Amino acid sequence: MGYREQFERAVLAARASATVLTDNTRSARSILAACEQQLRAEADVWPTPQVLPYGAFVERLYSEALISGAVASQPLGGEPELEMWRQIIGQSGAGKEILLPEAAATLAADAFRAACEYGIALDSAEMSATPESRAFSGWAAQFSSRLASGGWTSAALLSSQLLGTLGELRLPGKIFSFVAEPTPAQRALLRALEEAGVAVAGASTDETELDPSLIGRYEFGGEQEELRAAAHWARRQVEAAPGSRVGVILFDLKGRAPQVESVFASVLHPEGLLGEQSVPPFEIAAPVPLAEYPMVRCALGLLSLLAGPVDFWHFDATLRSPYLGIGPDETRREVVATFLAACRKEARRQVGWKEFTQWLKDSTELKALRAALAQLPVRPPLSSRQPVDHWAEYAGKLLEAFQWPKGVSLNSGEYQCLQSWGELFASVSSLEALGWRTDFGGFVERLRRAAASRNFKPETLGAPVQIMDAAESEGSCFDALWIGGASAEQWPQQRKLTPLIPAGMLKAAGLPAPGTPQGEARVARITARLLQSAPEVSLSLALHCDDEREQRWSPLFAHCAKPVRNSSWEPPLALRYTPERLQELADASAPPLSAGEAVRGGTSLLQEQSNCPFRAFAIRRLRAEGPKGPIEELDARLRGKIVERALQRIWEALRDSEGLQQAQRRDDLEAVISQGVEHAMAEVLAPTSDAMTMRLRELERQRNIEVLGGWLALEVTRRPFQVLAHQEPVEVELGGLRLRGVMDRLDGIDGGQVVIDYKTGKDISVGSWAVPRPRQPQMPFYALALRRRGTEPAGIAYASIRRDECSFKAYQRERDLVPSSIPRKESFDGAHFEEYMNYWEEELERLARSFVAGEAAVDPSVPPGMNGSPCHNCHLQALCRIGDEQGPEADDGAEEESDE
Repeated sequence: MGYREQFERAVLAARASATVLTDNTRSARSILAACEQQLRAEADVWPTPQVLPYGAFVERLYSEALISGAVASQPLGGEPELEMWRQIIGQSGAGKEILLPEAAATLAADAFRAACEYGIALDSAEMSATPESRAFSGWAAQFSSRLASGGWTSAALLSSQLLGTLGELRLPGKIFSFVAEPTPAQRALLRALEEAGVAVAGASTDETELDPSLIGRYEFGGEQEELRAAAHWARRQVEAAPGSRVGVILFDLKGRAPQVESVFASVLHPEGLLGEQSVPPFEIAAPVPLAEYPMVRCALGLLSLLAGPVDFWHFDATLRSPYLGIGPDETRREVVATFLAACRKEARRQVGWKEFTQWLKDSTELKALRAALAQLPVRPPLSSRQPVDHWAEYAGKLLEAFQWPKGVSLNSGEYQCLQSWGELFASVSSLEALGWRTDFGGFVERLRRAAASRNFKPETLGAPVQIMDAAESEGSCFDALWIGGASAEQWPQQRKLTPLIPAGMLKAAGLPAPGTPQGEARVARITARLLQSAPEVSLSLALHCDDEREQRWSPLFAHCAKPVRNSSWEPPLALRYTPERLQELADASAPPLSAGEAVRGGTSLLQEQSNCPFRAFAIRRLRAEGPKGPIEELDARLRGKIVERALQRIWEALRDSEGLQQAQRRDDLEAVISQGVEHAMAEVLAPTSDAMTMRLRELERQRNIEVLGGWLALEVTRRPFQVLAHQEPVEVELGGLRLRGVMDRLDGIDGGQVVIDYKTGKDISVGSWAVPRPRQPQMPFYALALRRRGTEPAGIAYASIRRDECSFKAYQRERDLVPSSIPRKESFDGAHFEEYMNYWEEELERLARSFVAGEAAVDPSVPPGMNGSPCHNCHLQALCRIGDEQGPEADDGAEEESDE
């Protein structure tokens, strides 16, 4: 009897009031849907067919046995059972050496279940074959002992414990087993039910010969081509027979789900690309961890925020979630964005509940969340160890106060997700039965782990095209079926056996292990089931993977029809139509700056206009700011500011080169440096009591003392000088703009003045001052500011202050005013310093005038992909598409610019 005939027998049995048992929930839903479709065509009202997975049937029988008093042991449940395994493993000698105790507990629970299903004696001498099996044998003995002493039982034991109680229970009159591979424990229970008077029938094990010529095979050059062909095939099937059930089985679906969804959406639901909200005609049956669903992520994010500091971007995502009851849909996004923008100005990388509540109190936004704070009950310290039900109650009230998940009207999938979350929450809360006590952080972490290990997929909505892997397809039938990725690497997929039970015992018990007759029979059965799941079956294979690896057909499909190459499938939608000729309009001019129009920016405005006029226009006039993240604890900007402030303090104490030499002779220079660094860090960094942050700051303090000690060792070798100013503000009018800047330092040397700018990064080049279009016109601007004051500058210099380099890089009117590391840099293009000052003044005037005139051409000074290109870290990709036009020939290997 073929697989489809067996499926129809199961449907007829359900119609005939039999209880149909299946392998999994999806199989039960498929049979129930087929049964109700037939009943709907015959009557208006009918009794609900009894179709359910085998495990659910056993749980229902056991519940009746508990109620009737036939059994006394309470099922322990998912999380409590895993917690018992965790405790047993953690207290054992072998368990103390395990790096991943959580994974070990799950592995032990699975091994115990397999032993119960296949009648493997875990106390036999054979269990001493390996160190792992010996340890597991001891764990299993303790597990059974703790179950007995607590009056509990395990889900793995329910079938065997029901065997002697069936005569006392209310049993169904008929049972039809559609379980593909019943275990010995399942067969024993079915025999016991039959002996108790239940009419038990099952799917036939007879195999039907299949004509291999009826199965089409298609070969494609690559995986993308194969996916697109499968999508077009599915569309043809639906269009040719509306209402038909079309299946697409992909052996490697788990690793390609996003790619599969994109391809099938473009072919089966192209209107979605235009923003239409219609339901797509396909579903991907790939269960994912419950923790990955947006609704659950929001709940876990809110609880984690209270439990302890979280990453700022996790906090950001939680506040943006629509599942919080923040306000009306039409204003929620704007209000939350305004609030988070204000938070980013003060936030560090880690955000805690204290900061969040303070931001709420200081803000005029998010009134609903401020009201939620007032509704929270008084709680004990979060670090106190409390019974788990106490924290569960508090977590529930917290979610309720923030109106989770009432921010949206739940659809069917979200409602099912909420139910699954409730079951998981109850399962974790039931750890109270084991006397588990923890702090709030431990409770939230247990919730997170449980949600990450619990797979969930909403019940199918009945889309005509169902996409799944081989395991999910168990118990399903289709009107047409496409099986993709039929390579020797992907099929057969061998069943993984537990390492906690010796392989010999598993094989002797009859587990379908690889290389055994049972294993080969299992693979052959699944292969036959796949090929018999629909009257029309097509197989496909991409001869090359996306990573260019070659693939060959699985030998299990070699008997089918000869493969067909280059079958005619429709090209992508975008290639079916001749594109319209577009008219290009070049417009590089913005409206001129109007009188009185305020423009932000000082020397950075000139830098943006020089590097790319469009960038200056977008940032300064369109206010196109990039997303600003939280303040790093010690990012490059803060490190640079600490060095600047520390040197300002140091030179306020030393004043000049003579003061530096005297401090060196008195041997108190290190104390001056230390005091300068400490004052600078206190000014720049916010107070903290976090131990890790304090330790990090102490290391940074020591590093800065070492670096500045090396820098002052260089300064002591200079010609006599006097520090005239630190952090000196300057203002210059250029081309109608009044621009401001701040000079880090101004030195007086032999009657001349040299501008010095501290640099702690690596991107330091005197060549960035060259005209036209200087990449960094900040230093020429300061030189021009001195000239406008009536003082001709003697030079400008970068002070490179780093652990691996302390040096000056200068351009000056005479050599050795400062000891420059590039002594030959006395001119640009043959022009000496005094002459080049005139060039700078003309160029800076030109840049300012071009900005005022509205010159906004997309014209980077260095093309994208080249070293030093302003496009490299530009955030304006949404406005400027120059990167799309450059192509792949960008020269990432360009040589660094030389200062020589």
